[in-house]
Amino acid sequence: MNTSPEYGTVWRHSKYWLEESNTVILRVEDTLYRIDPAFLKKASEFWESLFTLPSPRNTAEGSVGVSSNVSVKNSRSNSTQEG
Repeated sequence: MNTSPEYGTVWRHSKYWLEESNTVILRVEDTLYRIDPAFLKKASEFWESLFTLPSPRNTAEGSVGVSSNVSVKNSRSNSTQEG
């Protein structure tokens, strides 16, 4: 069984998957979070400084760090998600 994060299924978090355009996508284990960067900036100096760095060039939206071997699914029930 391959347990690499490059394979398998990931799920959109049912509560923390926002549809606004000014969002960032974070992956924690098999769950994706799409949240406003302002939330992260408020919570941590690390995130505040991270967002001052330039964005990667020559990448299609949504392609940074995403493998073609990962299947993205809509959210699971709330009872199976933490956070």
